Amino acid sequence: MSGSSTPVQNAQLESIDQEIFAHESALRDLRSRRNLLIPISKLPVEVLCTIFMFCVRERAYRWHWLTITHICRLFRIAALNCPALWATPEFAKPNLASEMIERSKMSLLTVEADIATPHILDVVSAGLKEAARLKKIHISTSRLHYMDRIICELDRPAPFLDSLYLNNSFFEPYLLPSDFLADDAPRLSHIELYNCNLRWDSSLFRNLVHLKNHNPVPPAPTLDQFIDVLAGMPQLEVLDL
Repeated sequence: MSGSSTPVQNAQLESIDQEIFAHESALRDLRSRRNLLIPISKLPVEVLCTIFMFCVRERAYRWHWLTITHICRLFRIAALNCPALWATPEFAKPNLASEMIERSKMSLLTVEADIATPHILDVVSAGLKEAARLKKIHISTSRLHYMDRIICELDRPAPFLDSLYLNNSFFEPYLLPSDFLADDAPRLSHIELYNCNLRWDSSLFRNLVHLKNHNPVPPAPTLDQFIDVLAGMPQLEVLDL
């Protein structure tokens, strides 16, 4: 006796599958209608998004906040229509990060990553191409050619960038080029550099409140140059060299 299904059996299976699909769709619809009767569903979308933002700020849980988008259809729609929720991509999960960059639309973007693989490098590079909306850049890597590629992406003005952290853990120091950020980041107030540094005459120092530069690339500035640099940072509060 053959174990293969007959045309009649196939038709019956297809009919049952269609019934299952219809019932599942009806159940989803009923759940959505039920959820709309719950008090929290009466909150304006803007309030929901504000609540969701508190979840995003809880960095101890990193990307776990995404579970809120699976609670119900209302929450998912609200989250998808709140670009700021997606503006800190989780680069340790490159596929997710790529989607988050797209969903963040024109929100100010935070690029924070430890670049250890080519896949992470590709997605971080994509994020850095959004120079016009970068808010924070916090990058670490131990591979010099990864740092080269990252810096190549950062040759345009960054009008909203307020924080820059670069950690080059490769044994060779790294000198940032003269066209880094096109020497134009007027809101930049916080710089931390490890085993790499800017030219001491860079205008990026101008509005700093916080400057930390460990293991800077030689040569060190002369005393007169250093005094001139400090004089050009009237708002400086923290200096750690």
